[in-house]
Amino acid sequence: MTYPDEDEYARIYRNRALKRVVGNLEGILKVFDQHRCRIGLSIRTPRHNWDRHPLFVAAREKGWAVSRNRFFDDWSGRTREIMSREGLFTRPNRVKRLTCAILFSGPHFFSDGRATACGCRDLDGKSELALGSRELIEDMRQVYATGAVADLRERFRQGDPPNICKSCRHYNPAFAGEPLGPRLSQLLADIIVS
Repeated sequence: MTYPDEDEYARIYRNRALKRVVGNLEGILKVFDQHRCRIGLSIRTPRHNWDRHPLFVAAREKGWAVSRNRFFDDWSGRTREIMSREGLFTRPNRVKRLTCAILFSGPHFFSDGRATACGCRDLDGKSELALGSRELIEDMRQVYATGAVADLRERFRQGDPPNICKSCRHYNPAFAGEPLGPRLSQLLADIIVS
């Protein structure tokens, strides 16, 4: 078996880093101790027999959770055409009734010191999710408890998430600590859309 395939990887991810990715995974497999942490791989491929590759067989034998994910974010439509050609599907754009869980995960810093509340979607730190690095260094707890991030969470609760979040297909609602009404509303919205 010759896959994961360098050409397939380059078409889907638009770079030729597959050998490095596979080498890194093989290196982790060599030192992995399942008692110290749990590792999961979510493979994005249109192939049907992908799971027979020796790398994935070895990973499962070591206790890794190995699954296939055919759903992608279409990055606001920018990758929809290539996804269609590759047999990949666009992840549903869920209704956003609850705060996104990423707003509880801590700040994401860029290499130049700037910060954002979401390193998943705000890739350049220039959206409404951008955070003040100085404020984070001085009192990160305040930024998250009563400051900028608390304000972002409240926008979700009020039905007005930041613009960059409205088309985000990585949305993961945070149910913990929310009143029953909004939690049920999110569940109902998810059922209707799916």
